[in-house]
Amino acid sequence: MKQLLPIIALQLFSVSAIVAQPRVEKSTINFRSSAFSMCLTPGHQICLATRMGEVALPGNTENTWVAVPPTDNKDGLGGPMIDNINFFNKDTGFVSGFISDRGSNVYNIYYRTANGGKQWQKMLLPDNGWVDDAVNLNNGEAWLSVSGTGHIDYTADFGLTWQQLSTPQPKERFAAIFFNARRQGFIGSLWNVLAYTPDNCKT
Repeated sequence: MKQLLPIIALQLFSVSAIVAQPRVEKSTINFRSSAFSMCLTPGHQICLATRMGEVALPGNTENTWVAVPPTDNKDGLGGPMIDNINFFNKDTGFVSGFISDRGSNVYNIYYRTANGGKQWQKMLLPDNGWVDDAVNLNNGEAWLSVSGTGHIDYTADFGLTWQQLSTPQPKERFAAIFFNARRQGFIGSLWNVLAYTPDNCKT
């Protein structure tokens, strides 16, 4: 009997350890593409996007997702490649990447929502190119690194209007960017160039 007690205690400990583990819920999102980007809103909601132009936002109940594609075939658009999803708050955000009108070689489109993805508005950036990376702050500021232009597109009004900021080496493809609330930023290129600005790209 004494030999059985440690075994019984060990089994009880194992069962209690299993019960104490957090419960994991699965939620299916029927994406056609496995490549996606992700952002976290100020309200701690996760938003997802794929390169095939699909977007999923949290639903009204726990462990549910709502698909809110910014585009469809009715507006004559084809094959938007979404690389970035950014939300300033639970309602206002945008998606960007490599997006053009069908048959056009101009890739300066991004999609903006002001109601949590229920409707999306097609809008234009000042630069034509692939938006490799995007970063935003909750105060309405955002920076987009547009490939091949020598520019970073910048907004201070939640993505309504944009202005061009210069990068130090136009031929570099700065595919990673970071900016903080003091408008200090780092940009990194695919060819091992790292640049720092203390004043929102003035120097």
